This record gives sequence, C-alpha cells and structure tokens, in this order.
Amino acid sequence: MSSAFTPDATGYPERRDPDLGWRQSLERWLLAWPARLGSRFLKRELARLESGAGDSSVSSQVLREGIRLEGLNARTLPQWYAGMRRRGEDREVLAGALALIRGMAVQCDTPALQASVLALVCETKAMSGRAVHVLTPDDATTRQLESRLQTLLQPSGLRLARVLGDTPVRQRPVAYRASVTVVSVREALRDYLGDRIALNRTQGEITRKLARLLDRDPLQSARMCGLPFGIVVDGNRSLVEQACEPMIIAGRTGAESARLWAATALGLAEGLEEAVHYGVSADNSIDLTAEGRRELARRGADLASVWGNASRRDFDVTLALQALRFKSGQQYRVADQQIEFPPGAAQSDEMLHLLEVREGIPVTGHRVIRGKLTYQRFFRRYEELAAICGDLRGIRSELWNIYGLAGFCLTAPAGVAEAGAVPPLGKGDERVVRIIAALSEAGGKRARAVLLARRIRHKRRADARLRRSLLRYDKQLENITAFSGRAE
Repeated sequence: MSSAFTPDATGYPERRDPDLGWRQSLERWLLAWPARLGSRFLKRELARLESGAGDSSVSSQVLREGIRLEGLNARTLPQWYAGMRRRGEDREVLAGALALIRGMAVQCDTPALQASVLALVCETKAMSGRAVHVLTPDDATTRQLESRLQTLLQPSGLRLARVLGDTPVRQRPVAYRASVTVVSVREALRDYLGDRIALNRTQGEITRKLARLLDRDPLQSARMCGLPFGIVVDGNRSLVEQACEPMIIAGRTGAESARLWAATALGLAEGLEEAVHYGVSADNSIDLTAEGRRELARRGADLASVWGNASRRDFDVTLALQALRFKSGQQYRVADQQIEFPPGAAQSDEMLHLLEVREGIPVTGHRVIRGKLTYQRFFRRYEELAAICGDLRGIRSELWNIYGLAGFCLTAPAGVAEAGAVPPLGKGDERVVRIIAALSEAGGKRARAVLLARRIRHKRRADARLRRSLLRYDKQLENITAFSGRAE
C-alpha cells in the first residue's frame, strides 16, 4: 500500500481577505461623502458668485489688501470673483482656479486652459503672500509650462522661476524664493530630502537657537523654503503611477577607517599559504582549513576592534584572499584612479576597498543611504496640495483616499466630448426644443443645451455602470479560472 500523499484535487487552499467590520465600513462610507459632494457644493457656490453676490465697486488695491490680510473668505471671495469677471476672466477659468485653491483635483486636458487656470491661481496666492510650487512630471514639461506662465503672469509683475535637472545648486535657493516656482517632481523631492538631511543634524531647538546666535543656522543654507502650496500637473502620472517610487540620497563614510580595515585584512591574507591554510575549489571559492583558522586566531590575538570576532575575521580574510586572486584586466581594471568592474559583475564595497588598497589608489569609503522618501509621502507633506489631471476616471477614489483630493470636472476627458461621442437628441426632445424655440429663440437654445447636458450625464452614468459590471465579471472569471486550475 502506497503511503505517498495525494493532495485534494477539488480544493483550493488559500487565505481569504478579512471582511471589513462594521466600524471600518461605516468609516469608509462616511469618508466617501465629502469627495462625492465637494464638486456639487463648489458648483453651487460658483452659481451664487455668478449671480452677482460680489461687490463690483471694490478697487483692485482694496481687494489685494483684503486678500493679503484675510485670504479668500466669505467676505473677500465674492469681491475677488467679481473683480476677475470685470477684468475679463472666463467663468470656466475662475471655476478651475477656485477648485485648485480649495485643494481639489481638477480634470482638464486642454494645455491652454490649464495654463490660464494655473496663472490665476498663482496670482491669487501671491495676493495672500503664499508661494506656489507648480510640480511637473519632467524637465520638458517644466520648460513648456514656464514659458506659458511667463507670458500670462507678465502683466501682474510676479517673479517666476524654474528648477531643472541641470540647475546649479547655488541658484536653487534663489529660484525657490520666487512667488512661483515651476519644478519637476523629481528635483523638488531631491531638494526637499537634501534639506531634511541637513536639518536633522541639529540636536534640538536649543542647539538651533545657539546656532542662530553664532550665525550658523542650517536654515540659511536650505534650498527650499518649506512646502507651502503645491499644484501637481499631470496628476495621473505623478500622483498615481510614480507614487511608490522612492528617491534615495546616498553618500560615503570616511575613507580612513575603510583603508585601515582593508590593509589589515590584506596583511593577514598575505601570510597564509594555499593548500595549508586555505583551499580553492573548482568554482574558485575559498575555504579556510582548521590550520588556517588557528593561524588567524594566533595572529589576530593582538588586534583590536572587529578582529577579535572569529567568524567576522575569517570572513574578512577570505574576502581578502579572493581580492588577491583577482587579476587586473580580467575581473577589474584601473581607470582614472578608480576601480571599474565589468558590466553585470558588480562587487561589494568591501571588495572595492580591498582592491583600492592593493592597487595603491585612494579609498572611497563605504556607501550609505542618507535619506529615502517616496513621492506619495512627499506630496502629503505639503501644507496645501492640489492637482490638474487629464482624466479623473479610475483614480478619483484613490486621490481622495490617499491625498484627500476631491475631484472637479472642468472639461470632459479626451474621447467623451468628441463629435459623435454624445448621441443626438431623440424625437421627443427635438419636439420640445422646436416648441420652445417657436416661443423664444433664446429659450430654444437654452433648452437644447439643457437636454444635451442631461444626455451627457446619462451616458456617463451608463458608462460607469458598464465599467462596474465588467469589473465584477472579471473578478468572477478570475475566481472560476483559479478554482479550475486552468491558465488564462
């Protein structure tokens, strides 16, 4: 009788995801409402402002002083809206600017409209004395957007600066002290992380105050002036796709300790004999013999530090023996006072130090990670954050759950507002439009616009229901496929 174990072919053992308790479900349900109602409340507020609630007689100087002292509150907001409308700003631009000021994710895929909205937000924030960081996905977008904003902000006299990958370190503090700074997300995160590394070297508030008295405050050498207000351009790419990518700043320790360690290891290794104190296998790996370990224990008895640890000492000397067997021009080469390894054959820092001491070139020291931060955590450290996205479909809930950004649709995403995407009015709707147009031409146009907007809403809701049903179908198909054991 065979005793071999035969697994159950009808079962599929796995750990199930735990169900949400009633508290977590209630919390998730309550937190979803601000994201759902934020856009609706903003549209109602825009309708009240458009109806003429503001005081259009306020001068621009009084408006600037009011916003600088109080910000955009219940008193200054109608005045600001009326002043911008009197200046000729479009209602759509004002809606997008107000949504960004309120810390929302605005859906807009038109570059010209994006630049107009960003320029108005920067001008309004400058009135209240707040600097703005316009965060782009790359340097190419930084150059294009900076050129557009430069033209739009020229009448206001605001100082605009940009930071690129090749911007010198000396010029970066000056750029970040401008009213508006256009910078890629990667460069902004690198400068912020560098500032945090420098500031963390202080030993508390008392040390910082003493440093200020001695004119050695680390804030004087900081590149950025904090993270006041950030607008992420192309949020689909920066806030979602690159969110978990880390920025790592590495450095090297002092070279003297690494040089002493490598010189000691090589000195101990040079006194050992092959086949007596160590052996070399067919795959070129080195193993110490019992006689070799006794010899190292005798010679390392007078050494201090880590050399008193037998296992660590044996490992370091074995590594030194491998370094002595390396041949220049095969396993490595020396170029410009540096050790270079062949592609795909990188070695550890310890091996690098051993070869540097062996060749008599300067030792570089150990590589250490000084700072590490993901894009997601960087965005969440802004005091105020907003975003412009080309399409909010599919990421709206993620933006709210992670960053607290409610969505606001300024324009329809690409492909929705194109010709033929919205079906024409039906026969009944056309009949209603003709009846109203016979009474009033303006009323007929307004009725057509209302009916078309209703059909667009119905189409979007139908598309959303279809996507949800397809997701449920995909999930069921995955479960069936996994249970049957058949590959898709």
